[in-house]
Amino acid sequence: MCKNVSTSSYKYIVRVCHLKQEIKKILEKMQKLVFSGVILLAVLFTTELRVASAGWLPAHATFYGGSDASGTMGKTCSTF
Repeated sequence: MCKNVSTSSYKYIVRVCHLKQEIKKILEKMQKLVFSGVILLAVLFTTELRVASAGWLPAHATFYGGSDASGTMGKTCSTF
């Protein structure tokens, strides 16, 4: 410590040093949190895309009428 530095200046310097250390710790924690969040989002979006592109499910449809399905088209609500 320099001899010309007063006690109050020394206390101020020590306080600033401690604050810098605390800020550094907080920033390191935030960096880990942001990195974890990015990884989580990547996993969620990858999983969602895989489910969305799973393909077609087997299904059946029944048509009435001739080969053009004229008995089915446009008449689904005619009985109400």
